[in-house]
Amino acid sequence: SDDALWTFARERSSTEENARLQLLMDKNTQGTIGSRELNELELLVERGEQLMLRKSQAAALLAQRGHTINSQSLAPRD
Repeated sequence: SDDALWTFARERSSTEENARLQLLMDKNTQGTIGSRELNELELLVERGEQLMLRKSQAAALLAQRGHTINSQSLAPRD
């Protein structure tokens, strides 16, 4: 349904997940990341890529169905 597509298109990573991702990326850049943290970083990056793919596919389907897709329409709804 269009409602489900809008939910996917507006989906966001959590603030906590984004903060953890940034911390791990910083440690990786500095060369201070351990192997467990590197595995976690790879998992978080993969999740982010999957999220972006879901969002773009949902937005493309909504556009094909005649909906306007822009930053305002993709803003999270409370």
